[in-house]
Amino acid sequence: MNVAREGAAMLLRDAGDSAAAYPLFEKAIDQYAESGSLDTAAMTVDKAAKVIVQQEPEQAIKLYEKGLALVQQSDRSKMAGEFLSQITRLNLRLERYNEAAKAIRDEIEKYVEVKEPGRVGQLTIALVLVQLAKGDSVAAAKCYQWVLEQCAEFEFTDDARACRQLIGGWEGGDDEQFQNILKDGVLRSMDNEYLRLMKKLHAPQGSGTTEEGGEGEEEDLK
Repeated sequence: MNVAREGAAMLLRDAGDSAAAYPLFEKAIDQYAESGSLDTAAMTVDKAAKVIVQQEPEQAIKLYEKGLALVQQSDRSKMAGEFLSQITRLNLRLERYNEAAKAIRDEIEKYVEVKEPGRVGQLTIALVLVQLAKGDSVAAAKCYQWVLEQCAEFEFTDDARACRQLIGGWEGGDDEQFQNILKDGVLRSMDNEYLRLMKKLHAPQGSGTTEEGGEGEEEDLK
């Protein structure tokens, strides 16, 4: 029955009706979970979200959130991280910065727990950027301090330096200087969704502009 639902959902997607495909995928996922097949349910989440994400990003977020709850029950930490990353990316795409910040914090907690300070550093930059996109440097500074409390070794990394420069540059109110900070190699190595976000950032009361660039290929963003 679940396979049939998935097949019907795929046909609806192919017909351009991803909205109608969503409840069929959701029902299949729920039934896999209810029967104890959590791994199959999680894999179906991943497949279904990728199928509908272009036309129905908000529904894809709901699927990833459902999947996250499932894999946390079955202690699949790698898949949990992947689902959190997808939730963050889609919320950034929709400019839902509060939701993106929450997902990033959840990711940071996960990587602190498994002692991966490198990933913690990258995610802290991401969190600071999202808070600045909201225009809230105070929240950005609090997030930075929160990470220091979770992961003491973070303070002496290039990622931490980049965070301090971002916050200081923003609060300095000199957009030209802030745009120069955004050219830092540590920041330019961030994933594409954050490179796109950086193109939108301007220090308050500044008059500088970023270089023109669309949301094109990775080479253009780098």
